[in-house]
Amino acid sequence: LPKGRWAALAKDKARLADILAHHVVPGKIIIAEAKPGDVSALDGQPLHVESDNGMVSVGDAKVTQSDIEADNGVIHEIDALVLPAGDK
Repeated sequence: LPKGRWAALAKDKARLADILAHHVVPGKIIIAEAKPGDVSALDGQPLHVESDNGMVSVGDAKVTQSDIEADNGVIHEIDALVLPAGDK
């Protein structure tokens, strides 16, 4: 995040929730099922997914750990924050 951005987000819980929702895709998708293209995040905005020889990325973030089972789905760890369009 740009300098000072975290402090502002910490005070704006609704905006922070929006950014977190931008990191969630409805459903249970294992990494082997990830296909290149756009998917809708929980906030309704698109996320661009790329897959190249088993390396999956979302926007500028690369998946560093995949298929982490959770009670409510599957987690794929990424190496960067993915901000919604217009929120860079």
